[in-house]
Amino acid sequence: MEHKIQKVEIKGRKDGEVLSHIHLFIEGTEIRNIRNLEIKIEPNKIPRLILDLNLWDISIDSEFLMYQKGVGSVNFVKVNEILADDMPASDS
Repeated sequence: MEHKIQKVEIKGRKDGEVLSHIHLFIEGTEIRNIRNLEIKIEPNKIPRLILDLNLWDISIDSEFLMYQKGVGSVNFVKVNEILADDMPASDS
């Protein structure tokens, strides 16, 4: 699979919006419900954009998700285990 460089645009708030409002566009599509946005630029490394999003309606079409904390091994977790941990306890 060939990866292409994606155009990322960050624009400030418009008149009348709250001070913390940010408009983020990736390939021309606005990303909404941003809770936190962090840009890391380290010497001799590729800049990283880290997003914390409010996900009210999410669909995951995968049996596993992959994640990595810091430098080290890559971890896999089953999607149904994540959803089971975050589901509210039933009343019955």
